[in-house]
Amino acid sequence: MTRSPLARVARHLPPADPGLADTPDKHLLACYLSAADQDAFAELVRRHRRAVLAACRQVLADAA
Repeated sequence: MTRSPLARVARHLPPADPGLADTPDKHLLACYLSAADQDAFAELVRRHRRAVLAACRQVLADAA
């Protein structure tokens, strides 16, 4: 299966905030929901990028 350019780039994304690298998902989600913490959200997306990309592909008509 050929990976999209976005998928290839996303694999190499560093943590949004290196201090969040060891923070449990549950805590990151709580931070985002309670305070709209963008770094927490970015870290969750980075960790779960494959699932996020798959969900986007299912919802969007055009992969580009």
